[in-house]
Amino acid sequence: MYYDGQTLYAVPSGGIDHHTARPIREQIDDAVTDRMVTRLVLDLSKVDFMDSAGLGLILGRLRHVSAGGGKLILLDPGADIMRILRLAGIDKRLAIVEGGSERTHLAALRTVSAKSPGDRGGQKKSS
Repeated sequence: MYYDGQTLYAVPSGGIDHHTARPIREQIDDAVTDRMVTRLVLDLSKVDFMDSAGLGLILGRLRHVSAGGGKLILLDPGADIMRILRLAGIDKRLAIVEGGSERTHLAALRTVSAKSPGDRGGQKKSS
C-alpha cells in the first residue's frame, strides 16, 4: 500500500479468498481511518482469483470509504476478475478503470472522482 495525498493505493496480489480477505481488509481499514483517506484505489491488476470473500472485501470497503464521503475506484482488473465483478453487479456500483498505460490510469483516476458510480475511465479491454 502507498499514499498520494489523501488517496490510498492498495495492491493485493494472488487470490482474494476467505483466507486472505481479512488481513487485506484490516490493513485497508486501518489505513483509511488513520490517514483520513478520501479516495481508495484498489489495484486488482495482480489479482488472479477472487471468490465471494473478495466481493465482500470490495463492497465492505465501498461502504467504509463512502461513509466518510470518499470514493472507491477499482483499477485494472483482469478479464476473469472483471467477469466476476460484472456477474455480481459491482461494475454498476463503483468506478472501474481498465486497461491502458500508467499515464492513462493517472488521467482516468483524476477525472473519475467527478463521475457517478459505474462510469468508467481508461480503455475497455476486449474479452
